[in-house]
Amino acid sequence: MGRVIQSLVVGWQIVRASDGQAYYVLQNDHLKIADDWSLSISDIDITDAGQYMCMVSGVYQSKFQVDVLLRERRKVVKETEKVKLLPSQFFPGNNMELVSVWSGWSECNHCGKIGQRHKIGLCTVRKIDYRHPITPVDVPMMDSFIDGIPCHSALLPSKVARKKSIRTRPTEVMIGACHMPCPTVQPFITVTDENGGVVEVVEAGFYSVKDKPKLPPMVKRKVRYEDSGKHLVLLCPRKESGGLIRWQNATRVINPMTIRRQTRGRISIDSQSRLHIRKLRRADQAHEASRPGYSTISSTDPVVFANKRDTILKHQQPQMRL
Repeated sequence: MGRVIQSLVVGWQIVRASDGQAYYVLQNDHLKIADDWSLSISDIDITDAGQYMCMVSGVYQSKFQVDVLLRERRKVVKETEKVKLLPSQFFPGNNMELVSVWSGWSECNHCGKIGQRHKIGLCTVRKIDYRHPITPVDVPMMDSFIDGIPCHSALLPSKVARKKSIRTRPTEVMIGACHMPCPTVQPFITVTDENGGVVEVVEAGFYSVKDKPKLPPMVKRKVRYEDSGKHLVLLCPRKESGGLIRWQNATRVINPMTIRRQTRGRISIDSQSRLHIRKLRRADQAHEASRPGYSTISSTDPVVFANKRDTILKHQQPQMRL
């Protein structure tokens, strides 16, 4: 139910969106509480939607609203074309403004050469004046989330969420160029005994006979058969940092900016780095690889590899997450 850390009992509760009931979060392979008290949700699903609250010795410290969307409209903009970003919209008569709240940049997806990075501008509703209510229906929870509430969150009353400007405004994704140096080669490592005598000298890329090397994680693989003509979506496992995904077909890198045009819309990569193959054909039977992770299309009909991203909640301050 909770963890004792320096005489403080730390725990998490969730009020599930499905039934409105409060439950204590129990750790398992799906839900884990880290040493810094953050809650990690692996392979997040629609059933994980709800309000998560961090408690320290019975006192609520942080609150998170988690909404799981199966689909979301997104607008992709290059960093060099910021003029195309959506402007903030103000509705004084409703005491409401509509803005994009931006995340930080992701990691660069290449090292040693020009790569790509991205950041998310989440469509968000805010009060213009927090002393007065929003019309036609006030949103009391707005006082708990100072950055506002996402446009597609379950916290927004339907009369507010159905407003056309809110319902149709997409979340924005900015893609920019980046350059990150590759890790440097480690120098020689000298292993000595307890008297300081040199036992061995280990070259870069090799391990000492005294140290057991840590093997890299195994590639995750799942198989699902699909019929020809279906719409196939491949989702590559993501690192917690949320870096960009690069897709390949054998040794050929798939360019997300041109693949839609080259295939007349049949194959595309969306802003969430998912690979879409519409109207599956037998000719699609090939090896599709992503970094990190692999996906394979083979056998008599196309095969799907799928995985969902992880979500991590930190206890320090209230936030909104999708």
